[in-house]
Amino acid sequence: RNRSGRGASAADKKAAAEQKRKEEEAKAAAEAEQKRLAEIERRQKLQAEYESSIQSAITSLESFTSAAKLHEDLRRQLDPQPLVAGEKSPLDQERKSFEKSKKSLKSDLKKCTAFVKKIKSGSYHTPTELNSPNNPIRTLNLTRYVEEVAAALTEPQTKVKQSDIPGMVMLCVEMHRRYDTFAKALLPTLLAGISGSSGKADEGESLPRRICLRLITEFVLYGIITDMKPLVKIIKDAAGVPSEEGKDYAVTDANFIVTFSKAGGHEILGCVPRTIRLDCERLQKEISGEGEGNLANDEPEEVSTETPFIPTLSTTLVGKAKSTIDIFTTAAPSTRAVPPKMTASLHTHCTGAYRTLAKSYVTTHRRLQKLEKRCEQDRLLQGNLSDAREKGLSDAKSLMESLTKSVESLSEVLDEDVPLLVEEEVVEEETDGKGIELWTKGEAGSERLGPFDDEETRSFYCDVPDFLSTKPHALLGISEAGVEKQREKNKRQYGEDEEVEIVEMPGEVEDTLPMVEEEADEDENEEGDDDVVMEESKGENVDEENKDTPHYKLMVLLEQELPEASRREKIDEIADRFCANHGSNKKSRKRLYETFFLVPRARLDLLPYYSRFAAIMDRVYSDSTLVTELEQQFHGQARFKKNQNIESRLRTARYIGELTKFRVAPPIVALRGIKRCLQDFTGYNIDIACCLLESCGRYLFRTKHTHKKIAELMDTMMRLKKARNLDERSIAMINSAFFMVNPPLQSSRPVKEVPPLEAYLRYLLASTLEADDKSVSFVSKQIQRLPWSDPSIDCGGLVCKYMLKACRKGRYKTTKAVASLVANLKRSKPEVPSRLIDAILENIDWFLENPNFRDNQRTIVCARLFGELYCSGVLPSSIIFEQIDHILNFQHDIPDALRDASQNEMFAPRGKVSQTILEDEELEEDDEDDEKENAEPAAVPISRFSKYDPRVPCETDPPMAVFRIKLVCTILDAISSQVTMSNKSKVELALASLQRYLFTKPSLPSDVEFSVLDLFDTLDSQLKKGPSSKKKAQASFHRHTTWLEAHTFVVAAEKAKYIDNARTKTRLLAQAGIMGTENASGEMDGDLLDDDMGSVEMSDDDERSSDGESDDESVGDSSDEEVDAQGGSDNDSESGNESEESDDEDDFDHAAYMRQLQDEAFESELRKMTNEALEKGKVSARTTAGGKVSSQMPAAPQFIAKKVTAEEHDAGETNMDVPFGGGEGMSFKLLKRGNKGKMEEKKLVVPKSTNLARVATKIDDEAAKEHDLLKAKVLQYEADSADAGGNVYLDETKLEKNRNRKLTMETLDKNFGRSKPEAPYKLSERFRGRGPGRGGGRLFNPGRGRG
Repeated sequence: RNRSGRGASAADKKAAAEQKRKEEEAKAAAEAEQKRLAEIERRQKLQAEYESSIQSAITSLESFTSAAKLHEDLRRQLDPQPLVAGEKSPLDQERKSFEKSKKSLKSDLKKCTAFVKKIKSGSYHTPTELNSPNNPIRTLNLTRYVEEVAAALTEPQTKVKQSDIPGMVMLCVEMHRRYDTFAKALLPTLLAGISGSSGKADEGESLPRRICLRLITEFVLYGIITDMKPLVKIIKDAAGVPSEEGKDYAVTDANFIVTFSKAGGHEILGCVPRTIRLDCERLQKEISGEGEGNLANDEPEEVSTETPFIPTLSTTLVGKAKSTIDIFTTAAPSTRAVPPKMTASLHTHCTGAYRTLAKSYVTTHRRLQKLEKRCEQDRLLQGNLSDAREKGLSDAKSLMESLTKSVESLSEVLDEDVPLLVEEEVVEEETDGKGIELWTKGEAGSERLGPFDDEETRSFYCDVPDFLSTKPHALLGISEAGVEKQREKNKRQYGEDEEVEIVEMPGEVEDTLPMVEEEADEDENEEGDDDVVMEESKGENVDEENKDTPHYKLMVLLEQELPEASRREKIDEIADRFCANHGSNKKSRKRLYETFFLVPRARLDLLPYYSRFAAIMDRVYSDSTLVTELEQQFHGQARFKKNQNIESRLRTARYIGELTKFRVAPPIVALRGIKRCLQDFTGYNIDIACCLLESCGRYLFRTKHTHKKIAELMDTMMRLKKARNLDERSIAMINSAFFMVNPPLQSSRPVKEVPPLEAYLRYLLASTLEADDKSVSFVSKQIQRLPWSDPSIDCGGLVCKYMLKACRKGRYKTTKAVASLVANLKRSKPEVPSRLIDAILENIDWFLENPNFRDNQRTIVCARLFGELYCSGVLPSSIIFEQIDHILNFQHDIPDALRDASQNEMFAPRGKVSQTILEDEELEEDDEDDEKENAEPAAVPISRFSKYDPRVPCETDPPMAVFRIKLVCTILDAISSQVTMSNKSKVELALASLQRYLFTKPSLPSDVEFSVLDLFDTLDSQLKKGPSSKKKAQASFHRHTTWLEAHTFVVAAEKAKYIDNARTKTRLLAQAGIMGTENASGEMDGDLLDDDMGSVEMSDDDERSSDGESDDESVGDSSDEEVDAQGGSDNDSESGNESEESDDEDDFDHAAYMRQLQDEAFESELRKMTNEALEKGKVSARTTAGGKVSSQMPAAPQFIAKKVTAEEHDAGETNMDVPFGGGEGMSFKLLKRGNKGKMEEKKLVVPKSTNLARVATKIDDEAAKEHDLLKAKVLQYEADSADAGGNVYLDETKLEKNRNRKLTMETLDKNFGRSKPEAPYKLSERFRGRGPGRGGGRLFNPGRGRG
């Protein structure tokens, strides 16, 4: 069946693979077909474009040839010279035939007048209309109207267009053909119009000069004019023919030359235009097969995307192109309208004029570039251009455009090359060795930041809201024309943040400074009174205003809200409200600018935000006078050297600097201010100059068009500092300002090159890894894809290396993220957590052996990661607490000499006398306290169970060293989230060891003491969060008040651990059958093994079950009772304690001891199962309404029985188990809280007839029955194991008979073994705390600190 199933599965996989292959093939075929269709469409488009270009070239040649042929035919018809001597000319023959037909023509006045008026109105007949037989010129006799027609042509009522000239020329041809007086009436008027001597009072009535020249040129082409002298004279005057050969032409009218050249063409100048020549050459190449297309249609049937496309020239186009080229080459070049000598002369004049225009074209372009740079510099420095400078720039641009058109047209007609315009190369000006380095955009991201150092600063000064684009124009009170004008102004002033490089810095500072001083002189007498007048006017208006009026709202906005705006968002909001509610009112804007100007001199923090507000307003309205007033105030204050208000001057200087960075104030304002201070570089002028440099000097220095000027001013300032004897304060101020503007170069640290794999690991762990599941999962997958199988690459070592680096050099949360990543890799790559843990432990041990302050932070990070690994489930708790003991006890080993001395009589303990002071008795008697303080501390013996003691001095841990305390606090703080009642005993033991170590220090720094207190608070609060039903007193960790108390607690735990290990070893040896020999060897003391023999295994929950339950007993007694409670012993343990007193006891019976071990095993298993049942009952009682009564009742060991007096005992004996009212009863224990917060019990007898008694009796009977059944089964298992000669758990055949299913060791451990996940990780024998030594001070008192 399995084989057939595998075969079917293989067939299904094969079919699925085949289906997938077919789908992929179909998809690929569809994509190929789509690409083929797209390629066909593209080729059809290219073929159509190719054919269109060929047809356009043929059409242009045909038009050129037909026009030349028409001109030649008409010249032949209008030639006044006879073709044969003795015969009449063609023109005379035409006129004679017209004279014969005059009688048949109409001479109607009305029609003739209408014809003349139509011509004068600018309505001309086309050549086709003139050839029609019904045209008025063919049906009317205009002999008497020839002069009127000529006048109508030269004095039109409308403006003549270039499109009207062909109709005018054909009309003139027909009139000249019929009437011999027409040319005599028309030509003088046209020549006079060209020369400007027409004598008309109104020049607007005559034809433009260019139209007149065009008509005369056309008359020459059509043969109306045969005398070329007037035209040649006109061309010579326009071209500026030099008087001497070899000199350049002085062109007086370039438009005349262009018009004549375009109209005359090859028939007058003798040269074919360039476009016509290129079209002819292209057609010739295409016909010969040397062009872009193929003559034959050899395109393949199947279109392939790989083969290049070649267009095809059809046979129709080939034949048409051949005929057109033949006609053009035979007819067009040979047609001439003037004699060859005249053609050469005119061509020479036009070529000379073109060369002059070409030179002027290049020169004008160069000058225009310089002028544009100069104007751009003026605009950047001063904010705007003067009217004269603006007009000069526009005229230069217009001239350049005219020259461009003329040169391009002449180059086209004369078949000349257009001169190339060379852009001037921008050359960086080198420094002159004065200590100023040129700023360049070499750093990454500097092009985007511009003259600012970071993105936040750039955004604050450049990203200003544009209300012209976001607000309705009507709301702003600006018309559409005003908006366009303002946008043009903003574009000129603010632009696109592009920097313009200036070759030469002009002298605006020197030129404009006197003007500013004059303005400052005019207003210097009014400066002191401005503030008073404004305050008085405002005070008068407040009383008169109503709170609902816009004026009052504006006052609140400006006087209350604006001074409180200290954030970018707030100032933008206020600007938005002002523009929306008050921006359209000019008086409101004026009041706003006054508020800007009157900033309190002590509120320098408002200047950047006020400047941003001013920048927003300057982009919407152009009526701000803030910059002008501030500049006048600056120079006005600089004139007075006595009674100077330095705070006001500093405010003005900083204000100008902020406005400069917002580009509201031109840079020239700040430059003039610095130059003014440098002219008298003494006293407060030094402060003002430094203030300007600090506020906007860096911005000006990093801006290309102001870099040179600010560098010169700074160099002057530094030379003045050296030349003058200034005080230290001034020198420090100047140096600070200089280096703030131009900081010294910092040598870049060499970047270590690492292999790509390490670089990728560093990127993953240091940059990508975050403390969230998504990031951890992504990084884990990427790490698993590394080449782990490559033996040449140690992937595990690299991963651990960069994990530690990420924790040391990364963010604070990286340790948690790395711990989560290690937990994620634990199953797939187990070597990663193992190597990381080893590296962490090695780092901590290396620091303990070689303590160095430089490595403190690195070791703290390792300790933090160590704790996070435990929280992530990578580490067991045993390693954590063993490492804590190792840190506290490292190199504090108890010497053998000290241990031997402790065994003497003088160090022997004198009974169980407590060395602690109870809290209730601490302040009862002052005399006793004084005696205890003055008494010498009693000698404390060294326990034989201890290996370490923090009192033992060592070199690596001097008395004043506290870093080990920080390490332990870091580890415990990291694992504080995992502290519960189940592992409270382990944490309490670690805290006791820490406190014992603390008491050995003479004094502690405050930060260490606060760290310990915070640790206790954190652990206590975490412990109280757990769902525990125990009393509140146990939900906190004990804080020992003396060293002896902490030491006694630790020694008791060490003794319990030693006993537990000894018993475990004894049991294992007994089961192996070698107990007798091991016992005789003396490695384990018999009295110690017999002490509290009732326990086989010490769990975490039972280690401290009886700790701190009675304040009336000593520490030693409580610790002994604790050991008894841990073992869970009954009367057998008491007999064991009695046998402990005798050292010489007989050898015990082996069989009896084995029975005792069996009983202990049974009791242990029973206790575990009972505890689990009780815990489950508690959970069900909390979650459900009807829980068991026994589950809801607290366990007895958690409470203390109240002590009864003799009278109460006697009274209780008589009334035992007798309820109120008589009858049989059942006794219960009623629990209540005593005066010290401890639970006390009180006996309560309930009649058996009640429901409570019946339920309790039923439950107790069922529990007893279950106990008996379980005991019988366990004894049966033990008997079977004895018969089998081994452990019954390993005999699976027996278990199959008993349990009817196969059991494994994993199942048995789950049901009968470990009750907690932490059970396999017992406290190791390597408990690294070592023995007695120095005493110590007292850190804190319980109940009075932060606990």
